[in-house]
Amino acid sequence: IDSVLKQKGFCEVWVVQVTPMRGARGALRGWRPRQLQQGLLRPQAKRQPHLKQAPHAGAPSRDVGQRGARQQLARQLVRFLPWPGSRKSHVKILLERHARGAALLDVVGGPGRDVAVERKRLSIALVNSASRMTPAQLLLSVSIAGRWRLAGGVLNSMLPHLQKPDCTSFCEHHPNKVVAMLEAFSARVGESQDDGVFGIVQHFANELADRIEVYGTGAVDVLCALAHAGGNRVLRRLREEKAAKLVNDVCSKGGLQLEALDPCQRMKPKTAGDLLCALGRLSHRDVTLNTMLSRFLSEHLESVDVSQLPALSRSLGRGDARNDFVLLHGICRRSALAMEHLDGTSVVSLLHVCSRHDLFDEELQASASEKLRSCATTLPVSDLGDAVYALGGLMVKDTVLLNALCDAVRPKVRELNEADLVRFMRGLVKLRHCNDELVAALVPVIEESKWSLGSISLANLISAFSLFDSTTEAFFMNLLHAAASRINRMPPMSVQHIFVALCRRLGRIPRGELNWPVSRLCGHLCAASTSAQVTPVQAVSSLAALARLQYRDLPAASVLTSVLVGRGSSVVWNWAPSANFYVCRALPSEQSFDETRCRSVIQGALDSSHCVEILQSLHWLDLHSALVFRLVAPLC
Repeated sequence: IDSVLKQKGFCEVWVVQVTPMRGARGALRGWRPRQLQQGLLRPQAKRQPHLKQAPHAGAPSRDVGQRGARQQLARQLVRFLPWPGSRKSHVKILLERHARGAALLDVVGGPGRDVAVERKRLSIALVNSASRMTPAQLLLSVSIAGRWRLAGGVLNSMLPHLQKPDCTSFCEHHPNKVVAMLEAFSARVGESQDDGVFGIVQHFANELADRIEVYGTGAVDVLCALAHAGGNRVLRRLREEKAAKLVNDVCSKGGLQLEALDPCQRMKPKTAGDLLCALGRLSHRDVTLNTMLSRFLSEHLESVDVSQLPALSRSLGRGDARNDFVLLHGICRRSALAMEHLDGTSVVSLLHVCSRHDLFDEELQASASEKLRSCATTLPVSDLGDAVYALGGLMVKDTVLLNALCDAVRPKVRELNEADLVRFMRGLVKLRHCNDELVAALVPVIEESKWSLGSISLANLISAFSLFDSTTEAFFMNLLHAAASRINRMPPMSVQHIFVALCRRLGRIPRGELNWPVSRLCGHLCAASTSAQVTPVQAVSSLAALARLQYRDLPAASVLTSVLVGRGSSVVWNWAPSANFYVCRALPSEQSFDETRCRSVIQGALDSSHCVEILQSLHWLDLHSALVFRLVAPLC
């Protein structure tokens, strides 16, 4: 290999694979740094090479092209890892080689290679050689651990070295290297991070708060990188006053003058956008600060880069509602005109924010629909679920777009996780859109994973599939029995969803098969922990469902009627034997009945249609008691 590298090319040569760590160390000592750099980082070939391996190395082929030769050589040389016995110059070269992260996984994890084994070896090497690294090499090794998604123990072992004075001083004078390191931990919104990441970002947040003057204007970039890497857990170890002071000081470094008449006069639009996005990720709820930034950005939105618009839209909601609406409307108008510069994930993010703020922009919707139709097959399955859920929130019944999204999901149904599946189905339910091919593809996947799904997710799926006629009754009953078996974990909202789903399926399922699931639901409603959480609207819906199912369960009816009079935590269990029981006798004195409270529940949470539904349900279920008599009086 040494002779090959001196010739700056490849030729016919025997390469012996060196796998033991001691052999790798010994080979490293005999190589000069320049040779290592040529071999590991940029090997070149002037003519068509041929690479041979020893018979015991297990090479897949003898004659390969230039690209294959480079990959073969890279597989051999990448096994040289940083080790305590390596020279510092060698450590630097090897760290730069492994810093390629995900791109290197394809080389290392070639045919027959287990990437997990390489991660384990790299973890051991970084931990053992961290004590001999310079501060710059230490930051690079931390970024390598982030890009390779190594275990949190690697980051925890490097944290004491980052806390040393020489490394702290280096970070203060090189904030750009700190930002480059933190970018390796960047995560999408909602993506979980390893616990070791939070120890790193919280350490740098504390250092930034203590020495912000030394960081200078680089403090803005460092705080934005911290927010992007750690989210709302970055400032968790700081006191509330210290965290607020840190944010204000960083904004001052970015040009924000809090006491001036025009606070953002010296700020650049990009800096203001970065700070507003960082405040959103940090969940910093300073209304005044968020309002200043959103007002400034709404006036200078044309100067903001188009790629930053989705992140800006996600950060809204913590300032003045009027300024946020103006800024969001401006983001929608500008995004509609520059849709070709946005990718599919950014478009989905914009639609999701518009759905959350209940803002419908016709131009944005038209351009977003065209964009999503063209790139639906390239979107991740999680973005496809978010897109359908956002369209459901906006009530955009674009059949062509929905069919395109469903067709894109169908080959990837095995990649759907529980949350993506529920969001996708809830979006289809809101739009009342059924794609028979997609439903047929989802049925076996849900059937296999029904016992691993959460009870709330099962209730949502039962409610969704009750609207679609393309599923069989056996599949619906299997989901229903799986949910009834874990009824103890189900909140009242999920119980209401299942009751409504059973009413939709009434007539297609024999009534006798519904007795056991309905009895389980009624028994769960009677539990003290559940009855105290039932809302008046849920009580009305569940009582009406029992009436339609013709299932007269007096304990469940006691809970529901007690909720309607404002006594959900103190249920009245007494019932009269017949409708004429109180004709010739006086009503018992009910000291705990509060008519004012009952009227406040009826008038505050219910409307006239709910009142009619209550009276109808009481009549169909033939319910008679003193509490029902007192409930009917204010309803009429």
